[in-house]
Amino acid sequence: MKYILSGLLFAPVLAQLAYAEDSTEDTFTWSGRISADTEHHSNVSVSEIESTTGEADSAFFFTAGLDSSWAISNRVTLDAGYNYSDRRFTEFSEFDLQIHLGYVDLSYEINQYTIGANLYYADAAVDRSGFLTLNQQSLYAARFFGSRVYGRAAFNQARKSFREFPARSASNQGLSGDLFWFSSDLNRFLSLGVTYLDEDANSREFSYQSLASRIRLSQRFEMLGRSARLQLSARWEERDYEAAHTLISQPREDTQLVAEANFELNIMRALHLTSEIERGRYRSNLAIADYAETRAGVGLRLNF
Repeated sequence: MKYILSGLLFAPVLAQLAYAEDSTEDTFTWSGRISADTEHHSNVSVSEIESTTGEADSAFFFTAGLDSSWAISNRVTLDAGYNYSDRRFTEFSEFDLQIHLGYVDLSYEINQYTIGANLYYADAAVDRSGFLTLNQQSLYAARFFGSRVYGRAAFNQARKSFREFPARSASNQGLSGDLFWFSSDLNRFLSLGVTYLDEDANSREFSYQSLASRIRLSQRFEMLGRSARLQLSARWEERDYEAAHTLISQPREDTQLVAEANFELNIMRALHLTSEIERGRYRSNLAIADYAETRAGVGLRLNF
Protein backbone atom coordinates (compact mmCIF):
# COMPACT_ATOMS: atom_id res chain seq x y z
CA MET A 1 0.00 0.00 0.00
CA LYS A 2 2.75 2.47 0.88
CA TYR A 3 4.24 2.28 -2.63
CA ILE A 4 0.93 3.13 -4.27
CA LEU A 5 0.28 5.99 -1.87
CA SER A 6 3.80 7.34 -2.34
CA GLY A 7 3.33 7.30 -6.09
CA LEU A 8 -0.03 9.03 -5.92
CA LEU A 9 1.24 11.66 -3.50
CA PHE A 10 4.28 12.29 -5.68
CA ALA A 11 2.22 12.60 -8.86
CA PRO A 12 1.18 16.26 -8.35
CA VAL A 13 4.82 17.19 -7.68
CA LEU A 14 5.85 15.37 -10.83
CA ALA A 15 3.20 17.26 -12.79
CA GLN A 16 4.43 20.62 -11.49
CA LEU A 17 8.03 19.82 -12.36
CA ALA A 18 7.10 18.65 -15.82
CA TYR A 19 4.96 21.71 -16.37
CA ALA A 20 7.82 23.98 -15.33
CA GLU A 21 10.27 22.38 -17.73
CA ASP A 22 7.91 21.75 -20.63
CA SER A 23 5.09 24.24 -20.31
CA THR A 24 2.83 25.05 -23.22
CA GLU A 25 -0.66 26.35 -23.65
CA ASP A 26 -2.88 23.85 -21.88
CA THR A 27 -5.82 22.13 -23.58
CA PHE A 28 -9.02 20.99 -21.92
CA THR A 29 -11.56 18.71 -23.59
CA TRP A 30 -14.62 16.87 -22.38
CA SER A 31 -17.30 14.53 -23.67
CA GLY A 32 -20.49 12.94 -22.41
CA ARG A 33 -22.92 10.16 -23.15
CA ILE A 34 -26.42 9.02 -22.25
CA SER A 35 -27.82 5.60 -23.10
CA ALA A 36 -31.02 3.67 -22.52
CA ASP A 37 -31.40 -0.08 -23.13
CA THR A 38 -34.00 -2.75 -22.73
CA GLU A 39 -32.56 -6.09 -21.61
CA HIS A 40 -33.50 -9.72 -21.09
CA HIS A 41 -31.79 -11.77 -18.36
CA SER A 42 -32.14 -15.55 -18.39
CA ASN A 43 -31.11 -15.83 -14.73
CA VAL A 44 -31.39 -12.72 -12.54
CA SER A 45 -28.39 -12.67 -10.20
CA VAL A 46 -25.87 -10.72 -8.15
CA SER A 47 -22.63 -12.55 -8.91
CA GLU A 48 -20.63 -10.88 -6.11
CA ILE A 49 -22.60 -12.76 -3.46
CA GLU A 50 -23.76 -15.86 -5.40
CA SER A 51 -27.40 -14.78 -5.27
CA THR A 52 -29.44 -16.13 -8.19
CA THR A 53 -33.14 -16.58 -8.86
CA GLY A 54 -32.96 -19.26 -11.53
CA GLU A 55 -35.65 -17.31 -13.37
CA ALA A 56 -35.72 -14.87 -16.28
CA ASP A 57 -36.78 -11.23 -16.26
CA SER A 58 -36.60 -8.08 -18.38
CA ALA A 59 -34.91 -4.88 -17.28
CA PHE A 60 -34.47 -1.24 -18.20
CA PHE A 61 -30.84 -0.11 -18.15
CA PHE A 62 -29.89 3.59 -18.07
CA THR A 63 -26.36 5.03 -18.06
CA ALA A 64 -24.91 8.54 -18.16
CA GLY A 65 -21.33 9.68 -18.00
CA LEU A 66 -18.86 12.52 -18.40
CA ASP A 67 -15.15 12.32 -19.23
CA SER A 68 -12.61 15.15 -19.26
CA SER A 69 -8.98 15.50 -20.25
CA TRP A 70 -6.61 18.34 -19.39
CA ALA A 71 -3.30 18.45 -21.26
CA ILE A 72 -1.35 20.34 -18.61
CA SER A 73 1.74 20.32 -20.81
CA ASN A 74 3.19 18.41 -23.76
CA ARG A 75 4.03 15.59 -21.36
CA VAL A 76 1.47 15.68 -18.58
CA THR A 77 -2.24 14.85 -18.88
CA LEU A 78 -4.89 14.78 -16.19
CA ASP A 79 -8.04 12.77 -16.95
CA ALA A 80 -11.16 12.52 -14.79
CA GLY A 81 -14.66 11.20 -15.21
CA TYR A 82 -17.90 10.00 -13.69
CA ASN A 83 -20.41 7.35 -14.73
CA TYR A 84 -23.84 6.46 -13.35
CA SER A 85 -25.78 3.31 -14.21
CA ASP A 86 -29.21 2.13 -13.12
CA ARG A 87 -30.68 -1.30 -13.92
CA ARG A 88 -34.32 -1.89 -12.95
CA PHE A 89 -36.01 -5.26 -13.32
CA THR A 90 -39.69 -5.75 -14.12
CA GLU A 91 -40.42 -8.52 -11.60
CA PHE A 92 -37.34 -8.90 -9.39
CA SER A 93 -37.01 -5.33 -8.14
CA GLU A 94 -34.98 -6.59 -5.16
CA PHE A 95 -32.14 -7.09 -7.68
CA ASP A 96 -32.25 -3.51 -9.00
CA LEU A 97 -28.68 -2.20 -9.20
CA GLN A 98 -27.35 1.36 -9.20
CA ILE A 99 -23.64 2.18 -9.51
CA HIS A 100 -21.76 5.47 -9.15
CA LEU A 101 -18.21 5.35 -10.55
CA GLY A 102 -15.62 8.14 -10.52
CA TYR A 103 -11.96 8.22 -11.52
CA VAL A 104 -8.93 10.47 -11.84
CA ASP A 105 -5.79 9.61 -13.79
CA LEU A 106 -2.50 11.51 -14.06
CA SER A 107 0.01 10.44 -16.74
CA TYR A 108 3.47 11.61 -17.75
CA GLU A 109 5.25 10.91 -21.03
CA ILE A 110 8.99 10.29 -20.87
CA ASN A 111 10.92 9.15 -23.93
CA GLN A 112 8.73 6.43 -25.50
CA TYR A 113 6.90 5.57 -22.28
CA THR A 114 3.81 6.80 -20.51
CA ILE A 115 3.80 6.36 -16.75
CA GLY A 116 0.86 7.19 -14.56
CA ALA A 117 -1.28 6.71 -11.49
CA ASN A 118 -5.04 6.57 -11.08
CA LEU A 119 -7.76 6.31 -8.47
CA TYR A 120 -11.19 4.72 -8.91
CA TYR A 121 -14.12 4.91 -6.53
CA ALA A 122 -17.36 2.97 -6.95
CA ASP A 123 -20.51 2.84 -4.84
CA ALA A 124 -23.15 0.22 -5.62
CA ALA A 125 -26.68 -0.13 -4.23
CA VAL A 126 -29.01 -3.13 -4.59
CA ASP A 127 -32.73 -2.49 -4.19
CA ARG A 128 -31.90 1.13 -3.20
CA SER A 129 -29.83 -0.06 -0.21
CA GLY A 130 -26.08 0.34 0.17
CA PHE A 131 -24.35 -2.80 -1.05
CA LEU A 132 -20.69 -2.33 -1.99
CA THR A 133 -18.04 0.38 -2.05
CA LEU A 134 -14.76 -0.04 -3.92
CA ASN A 135 -11.56 2.01 -3.76
CA GLN A 136 -8.89 1.09 -6.32
CA GLN A 137 -5.52 2.66 -7.02
CA SER A 138 -2.97 1.77 -9.67
CA LEU A 139 0.48 2.60 -10.96
CA TYR A 140 1.09 1.80 -14.62
CA ALA A 141 3.52 2.09 -17.51
CA ALA A 142 2.73 1.88 -21.22
CA ARG A 143 4.35 2.38 -24.60
CA PHE A 144 3.99 1.83 -28.34
CA PHE A 145 6.21 -0.75 -30.01
CA GLY A 146 6.43 0.60 -33.52
CA SER A 147 3.16 2.08 -34.78
CA ARG A 148 0.80 -0.86 -34.37
CA VAL A 149 1.54 -2.57 -31.04
CA TYR A 150 0.73 -1.00 -27.69
CA GLY A 151 1.55 -2.52 -24.30
CA ARG A 152 0.49 -1.62 -20.78
CA ALA A 153 1.44 -3.08 -17.38
CA ALA A 154 -0.03 -2.09 -14.01
CA PHE A 155 0.21 -2.76 -10.30
CA ASN A 156 -3.22 -2.52 -8.69
CA GLN A 157 -4.50 -2.33 -5.13
CA ALA A 158 -8.12 -2.18 -4.00
CA ARG A 159 -10.33 -2.23 -0.95
CA LYS A 160 -13.97 -3.33 -1.18
CA SER A 161 -16.51 -3.14 1.62
CA PHE A 162 -19.84 -5.00 1.71
CA ARG A 163 -22.34 -3.28 4.00
CA GLU A 164 -24.47 -6.37 4.74
CA PHE A 165 -21.75 -8.99 4.29
CA PRO A 166 -18.71 -7.82 6.31
CA ALA A 167 -17.09 -11.27 6.11
CA ARG A 168 -16.63 -10.64 2.35
CA SER A 169 -15.07 -7.19 2.77
CA ALA A 170 -11.51 -7.47 1.48
CA SER A 171 -8.34 -5.84 0.25
CA ASN A 172 -6.44 -7.11 -2.76
CA GLN A 173 -3.41 -6.45 -4.87
CA GLY A 174 -2.35 -7.73 -8.22
CA LEU A 175 -0.58 -7.30 -11.53
CA SER A 176 -2.11 -6.88 -14.97
CA GLY A 177 -0.79 -6.63 -18.50
CA ASP A 178 -2.37 -5.92 -21.89
CA LEU A 179 -1.19 -5.91 -25.49
CA PHE A 180 -3.03 -4.25 -28.41
CA TRP A 181 -2.42 -4.85 -32.11
CA PHE A 182 -3.84 -2.19 -34.46
CA SER A 183 -4.44 -2.44 -38.20
CA SER A 184 -2.74 0.08 -40.44
CA ASP A 185 -6.02 1.98 -40.96
CA LEU A 186 -6.87 1.80 -37.21
CA ASN A 187 -10.26 0.28 -37.99
CA ARG A 188 -9.39 -3.01 -36.30
CA PHE A 189 -7.59 -4.03 -33.14
CA LEU A 190 -6.96 -7.21 -31.19
CA SER A 191 -6.17 -7.13 -27.48
CA LEU A 192 -4.90 -9.79 -25.09
CA GLY A 193 -4.66 -9.39 -21.34
CA VAL A 194 -3.80 -11.26 -18.18
CA THR A 195 -4.36 -10.42 -14.49
CA TYR A 196 -3.13 -12.00 -11.26
CA LEU A 197 -5.00 -11.10 -8.07
CA ASP A 198 -4.48 -11.95 -4.40
CA GLU A 199 -7.53 -11.07 -2.28
CA ASP A 200 -7.51 -11.12 1.52
CA ALA A 201 -11.07 -11.07 2.95
CA ASN A 202 -12.17 -10.56 6.54
CA SER A 203 -13.14 -14.24 6.57
CA ARG A 204 -10.55 -16.64 5.12
CA GLU A 205 -13.23 -18.73 3.39
CA PHE A 206 -13.67 -15.78 0.98
CA SER A 207 -9.93 -15.11 0.48
CA TYR A 208 -8.56 -16.32 -2.84
CA GLN A 209 -5.92 -16.05 -5.54
CA SER A 210 -7.01 -15.80 -9.16
CA LEU A 211 -5.55 -15.82 -12.64
CA ALA A 212 -7.62 -14.30 -15.44
CA SER A 213 -7.11 -13.84 -19.16
CA ARG A 214 -9.11 -11.88 -21.71
CA ILE A 215 -9.26 -11.36 -25.46
CA ARG A 216 -11.08 -8.77 -27.58
CA LEU A 217 -11.45 -8.17 -31.30
CA SER A 218 -12.89 -4.87 -32.53
CA GLN A 219 -13.72 -4.04 -36.15
CA ARG A 220 -15.11 -0.83 -37.66
CA PHE A 221 -16.84 -0.99 -41.06
CA GLU A 222 -19.52 0.59 -43.23
CA MET A 223 -23.10 -0.71 -43.07
CA LEU A 224 -26.02 0.78 -45.00
CA GLY A 225 -23.79 3.73 -45.77
CA ARG A 226 -23.14 4.40 -42.07
CA SER A 227 -20.32 3.76 -39.65
CA ALA A 228 -20.62 0.57 -37.59
CA ARG A 229 -18.52 -1.38 -35.10
CA LEU A 230 -18.54 -4.99 -33.93
CA GLN A 231 -16.66 -6.19 -30.84
CA LEU A 232 -16.20 -9.80 -29.73
CA SER A 233 -14.65 -10.55 -26.36
CA ALA A 234 -14.15 -13.37 -23.88
CA ARG A 235 -12.85 -13.59 -20.32
CA TRP A 236 -11.68 -16.65 -18.37
CA GLU A 237 -10.82 -16.71 -14.67
CA GLU A 238 -9.70 -19.40 -12.21
CA ARG A 239 -10.12 -18.78 -8.46
CA ASP A 240 -8.58 -20.89 -5.70
CA TYR A 241 -9.89 -20.13 -2.22
CA GLU A 242 -7.71 -20.43 0.86
CA ALA A 243 -9.97 -21.97 3.52
CA ALA A 244 -12.83 -24.45 3.69
CA HIS A 245 -16.28 -23.03 3.02
CA THR A 246 -18.81 -23.72 5.75
CA LEU A 247 -21.30 -25.29 3.30
CA ILE A 248 -18.94 -27.84 1.70
CA SER A 249 -16.18 -28.30 4.33
CA GLN A 250 -13.48 -27.70 1.72
CA PRO A 251 -12.05 -24.70 -0.15
CA ARG A 252 -13.99 -23.40 -3.10
CA GLU A 253 -12.66 -23.81 -6.64
CA ASP A 254 -14.30 -21.54 -9.22
CA THR A 255 -13.98 -21.15 -12.96
CA GLN A 256 -15.66 -18.26 -14.76
CA LEU A 257 -16.04 -18.01 -18.53
CA VAL A 258 -17.85 -15.01 -20.03
CA ALA A 259 -18.26 -14.31 -23.76
CA GLU A 260 -19.76 -11.13 -25.18
CA ALA A 261 -20.64 -9.57 -28.54
CA ASN A 262 -21.37 -5.83 -28.97
CA PHE A 263 -22.62 -4.05 -32.07
CA GLU A 264 -23.27 -0.36 -32.68
CA LEU A 265 -24.49 1.58 -35.71
CA ASN A 266 -24.20 5.35 -36.10
CA ILE A 267 -27.74 6.26 -37.22
CA MET A 268 -27.31 10.04 -36.81
CA ARG A 269 -24.40 12.38 -36.12
CA ALA A 270 -24.30 11.67 -32.37
CA LEU A 271 -26.93 8.95 -32.02
CA HIS A 272 -25.99 5.26 -32.02
CA LEU A 273 -28.07 2.11 -32.11
CA THR A 274 -26.47 -0.46 -29.79
CA SER A 275 -27.01 -4.14 -29.11
CA GLU A 276 -25.19 -6.75 -27.08
CA ILE A 277 -25.38 -10.33 -25.92
CA GLU A 278 -23.41 -11.88 -23.07
CA ARG A 279 -23.18 -15.49 -21.94
CA GLY A 280 -21.63 -16.36 -18.59
CA ARG A 281 -20.84 -19.81 -17.22
CA TYR A 282 -19.84 -19.88 -13.58
CA ARG A 283 -18.59 -23.28 -12.41
CA SER A 284 -17.89 -24.07 -8.76
CA ASN A 285 -17.79 -26.93 -6.29
CA LEU A 286 -20.13 -24.74 -4.20
CA ALA A 287 -23.59 -25.50 -5.60
CA ILE A 288 -25.06 -22.00 -5.17
CA ALA A 289 -22.10 -20.54 -7.13
CA ASP A 290 -22.51 -22.96 -10.04
CA TYR A 291 -24.86 -21.46 -12.63
CA ALA A 292 -25.18 -19.95 -16.10
CA GLU A 293 -26.81 -16.79 -17.35
CA THR A 294 -27.43 -14.98 -20.62
CA ARG A 295 -28.03 -11.26 -21.00
CA ALA A 296 -29.19 -9.62 -24.23
CA GLY A 297 -30.02 -5.97 -24.82
CA VAL A 298 -30.74 -3.32 -27.42
CA GLY A 299 -30.81 0.44 -27.01
CA LEU A 300 -29.75 3.93 -28.03
CA ARG A 301 -26.73 6.01 -27.00
CA LEU A 302 -26.34 9.75 -27.45
CA ASN A 303 -22.81 11.17 -27.45
CA PHE A 304 -22.14 14.85 -26.84
